[in-house]
Amino acid sequence: MKDNKLPPVCAYLGIMIYCHDCKTRKRDLVDTFFKLRLSVIYNQVLEISTSMANDACRRYVQEGIVCPTNLQRNVFTSSAVDNIGHNPSSISLKDSFHGTATAYDCSDLKSKGSPSGIYKIYPENVPNGVNVYCDMDKDGGGWIVIQNRFNGSVDFYRNWNEYTDGFGDLNTEFWLGNNYIHLITKLDTYFLRFDLEDAAGNKGYAIYNQFRINDEEDDFRLTVSDYSGDLGDSSGFTYNNNAVFSTKDKGSSCASGRQGEWWYKGCTWVNINGLWIPGMNSWTSMMWNSWKGLDGMKKTSMKLRRK
Repeated sequence: MKDNKLPPVCAYLGIMIYCHDCKTRKRDLVDTFFKLRLSVIYNQVLEISTSMANDACRRYVQEGIVCPTNLQRNVFTSSAVDNIGHNPSSISLKDSFHGTATAYDCSDLKSKGSPSGIYKIYPENVPNGVNVYCDMDKDGGGWIVIQNRFNGSVDFYRNWNEYTDGFGDLNTEFWLGNNYIHLITKLDTYFLRFDLEDAAGNKGYAIYNQFRINDEEDDFRLTVSDYSGDLGDSSGFTYNNNAVFSTKDKGSSCASGRQGEWWYKGCTWVNINGLWIPGMNSWTSMMWNSWKGLDGMKKTSMKLRRK
């Protein structure tokens, strides 16, 4: 942490101790701990957290700001510290805070050499973590897969709550869940990548350099821009920018008309949550109009990676 005047001040160890309008990314602070190869047991964690809280308080006072109550009381929460407390003599800070259990997203896991597979990641505001499939092979790896379809085994014509919470099987076909997608993208900048394959085996991709969705109160409103790739975007996904999400039981009638749930905007040129009918020419298919018109795709996936 830099010593220059903040005042947002972060006191952070593994998971949040206290944060007030933090501008410093928490994972950067965590990385610093990893690089120092800290290895301390539970009572040392408490000692370090107290020191950090006191230091943070001093910074507030220096700026003429009343020290927040949480810092005065040295209140902090950390599931990692709780885990250490079960066996303080044998579990180190590094053991608890390093590895798959504390990855912010799939990019962190990629940097540690982890292969493609299912992992639990811990984005901010998801204290219990979320299981995701990490693609470590495509285009440099580090991708969080948020949608995957390839054999029609999972029905994607679902209701609002199911799309909010997610459904399917991370080993096969699934939708991660709009609430998780929102929490992952709200505090950082992410690429969005589409990978498509048509019924004949032709493959294409699209990358958007800015992607996020708002919370449920705003119906998971979409922000997407800055296309590159070979799928084409003249009638692609940029069209859907600023659209809210719709399902068969909430939002636009396009959801029932296109037999899918999506960010419909009178209605859409991209419908990859539509029906799995590979090669069939239909507005209800998993189509990308700029690439193959209305022809239904055989395989689709959507992936996120932090910039």
